[in-house]
Amino acid sequence: MKKIAFIGALVSCVFSASAAMASPACTIIAPAKVESLLGMKIASMTPTKGVLSEACSYLTAPGPRGPIFFVVERYTIAIPPGKEVDLMMKTSDSVIVPIAGLGDSAAMDTATYELVMRNGADVYKVNSRGMVCEKAQPGEMVEEAKAKCLAKHSAVLKQAAGFILSPAK
Repeated sequence: MKKIAFIGALVSCVFSASAAMASPACTIIAPAKVESLLGMKIASMTPTKGVLSEACSYLTAPGPRGPIFFVVERYTIAIPPGKEVDLMMKTSDSVIVPIAGLGDSAAMDTATYELVMRNGADVYKVNSRGMVCEKAQPGEMVEEAKAKCLAKHSAVLKQAAGFILSPAK
């Protein structure tokens, strides 16, 4: 019975990987590039398709504080120019910061670590959850540690946006 369960899990895993690779959303950024961004191996990729968008969710193996969840989303409906920021998940702590030099327009939410970008008619959203940030060092203010964490997330999201804009394999 254990062999059957193992074979079933193996077939499911192979099928999931094949489906993820066949999904257009899972070809936007190659898994190796996501691994280079996060500094961790990708354990799974899951494609999803909704009413407004398609996405690929990358999950790493557990790290020091658990796995990192990284999502690349491409909107499949027309989003009017200037409305991209409305697609972001916002919290009471959200601060939306425009990001120059990425596509036609880009912005990042400093609380949810989401970046939304327009390139022509294409609109993408990238987010990363679970990235480990260093704790405040002795003598360092908590705000300084938070600023370093924001810079770390921002760098990863900007690089991801760069991979979307320049998809050379």
